[in-house]
Amino acid sequence: MSVSKCTVWFVILYLYVCQCVAESSWTVDIPSTVKALVGSCVVIPCTFDYPPPNEEVIQFTGIWIDESSHVIYHPEERKALVQYRNRTKLLGDLRHKDCSLKIYPVQKKDKGSYHFRIEIAEYNNYSYREKAVSIITSKVPEPVVLSVKEEVLLADSVSALCSVSHTCPDSPPHFTWTHTGQVQVQHQEIGDALWRTTSTLTFQPKPSDNNKPLQCIVTHGGGMQQSAGTVLSVKYAPEIRNASSCYYEGHRVRCMCIAESNPPCDVLLLLSDRVLPNIRTEQYGLLTVVTVQTDMGFFSSVKCTANNTLGNTELLLSLPHSNIYIYIGVGTGAAVLILIILLIVVARKCSQKRHDTESKLHKHNHDTGLRTAHYTAPQRKELADVDYSGSYCSDHTYGNAESFDPDDDDATYANI
Repeated sequence: MSVSKCTVWFVILYLYVCQCVAESSWTVDIPSTVKALVGSCVVIPCTFDYPPPNEEVIQFTGIWIDESSHVIYHPEERKALVQYRNRTKLLGDLRHKDCSLKIYPVQKKDKGSYHFRIEIAEYNNYSYREKAVSIITSKVPEPVVLSVKEEVLLADSVSALCSVSHTCPDSPPHFTWTHTGQVQVQHQEIGDALWRTTSTLTFQPKPSDNNKPLQCIVTHGGGMQQSAGTVLSVKYAPEIRNASSCYYEGHRVRCMCIAESNPPCDVLLLLSDRVLPNIRTEQYGLLTVVTVQTDMGFFSSVKCTANNTLGNTELLLSLPHSNIYIYIGVGTGAAVLILIILLIVVARKCSQKRHDTESKLHKHNHDTGLRTAHYTAPQRKELADVDYSGSYCSDHTYGNAESFDPDDDDATYANI
């Protein structure tokens, strides 16, 4: 056999032996360093392995020991240091080779190095001193990260993400938002004894959200709080306020149109599609106020228009009735009513006078007939014509008087 072939076989045998030794050795997998927040909790992830026994083992005892060889955790609590009792708990299942440890609440004096020891009944015991974990205590939590678009459209659905890294997956931080909406929370292991909890807020922005702070408040175990925030800029098309109106100032009309938008809008007042002159424009943040004072003539409304890069809108502003027109209308109505009353009175008076005239005429004719009846062989003259002109409305009344000619010798009187 050549030297080269011997070398190859030697390498293969060496690797095989090393693999067998590795598979049958006592090993532990834990992070080298863990940062623990004072007042919160810390979980030290831990997995271990041991050479396979010849027989099945069923009884395990897991112990955690500090750098001074003091027990900080033991299933029999009385065997642990007093300051760690009721604060340490084995989270893992030793039958599945999980030796994870939880410390809550973390105290500042918990900083230091710790290692794990396994005791397997009727088999063997082993302390993993060669691979320990170092706990670093801190009063300052990991920074909160807030992710959200600062400029949003009114019609958009906004999603804000707030996340924080921590070492306490058993009792993750609690999130509070300063805005209402739908909230979802997710947990993720990121390695090196760190987890990340993310809260996602989904909401529909409103105009009132513009220039308002959006905050995410994180509360850790033990009550420590931290926050992150931003100021939203909500973009939206113009909206004309209901306070827009027209009203009289003396004999002239003043119209005011108030529009709100982001970005600010251009506002115009139009009368019969004609832009009114001498418009005064004032800007109050996102409010645009335009006013004009002018004579409107007989128009009944003014159109207010507002537009920006996101849209436009318009509103008709009705003109109020002028007091002068009201007075004219009332005066005209009163004059017409008085005229009607006068006509009725005059008509009644004329009717009454006509009735009196007809009565007097009838009586006169009757009296004349009686006198004629007393004459014997009378020779009468014809009654003179009666003039009725003006009898309806004149104050003079003309009766049926007889007319005699003094030179008429033929006139004889009866019963002489």
